[in-house]
Amino acid sequence: MKEISIRIDDELYRRASQKVSDLDSEVNQRVTEYLQAMNDDEDAVIAARARMVKLFAQTKNFTVGVSPTREEMHDH
Repeated sequence: MKEISIRIDDELYRRASQKVSDLDSEVNQRVTEYLQAMNDDEDAVIAARARMVKLFAQTKNFTVGVSPTREEMHDH
């Protein structure tokens, strides 16, 4: 397990410690949760991309319909 150090303003620490009985463990828990959420989000994005690649590979000859001509696209 890695240990990290952070620097915060003395006044910020004082105010926070008044609100939390055990500030050190609370900060540790919050930082761990934040880093885990970042990794979870990244894993979800990677999984979604892999699923999209698989779906596109399985989809053959997919068309939306008849493509309009250049003139039809610019008609008002």
